[in-house]
Amino acid sequence: MKVFASKSKSILLVLILAFTTGLFFLFNPTERIAAESDMAGRIAYVDLWVIFNYHPEKAKAEIELKQLAGSMQAELEEKATGLPKNEQQELLEQYQSRLTQRERELVQNIIEIIRKEIAEFAQEKELKMVLDKNNVIYGGIDLTEEVINYIEGKYKEAALEDEENTAREQADIVEVPAEQENNEQ
Repeated sequence: MKVFASKSKSILLVLILAFTTGLFFLFNPTERIAAESDMAGRIAYVDLWVIFNYHPEKAKAEIELKQLAGSMQAELEEKATGLPKNEQQELLEQYQSRLTQRERELVQNIIEIIRKEIAEFAQEKELKMVLDKNNVIYGGIDLTEEVINYIEGKYKEAALEDEENTAREQADIVEVPAEQENNEQ
């Protein structure tokens, strides 16, 4: 059983590592051709996988996958106890399939979010078109870094708003007992 557990742990670790490093290659974005003021009506491109690797949702997805893999590992070890090797192997394959499916779902969700954010950025900058870097042979403006900065700015704004809302809620909670005390007197 220990051989099965260590083999399944190794396989799950490989899957997680493949998600975080092996699936997506980090390319160095080329320099931007034009200044931001010259963007209106222009055609630009971005390296979608570079943006993916920097996106805040990727870190959340990695944490979710790691937790899922851990819970699945424990569940697998529990269910596989006493099963014949061929049934253990089938069970392992089912768990790997479920983990891979969830990984695909998470990646697809992040890609959809990124596409929406790129569209927002393009509308703000009045760009004519934004392509994926893999579809560009010549020309265009590489806006990968600008889109990353735009996304990071959005997430920082959202985090600040969350902090302010939390602070307001905590202030409201502190004030309520004081109001109740005055009403009781």
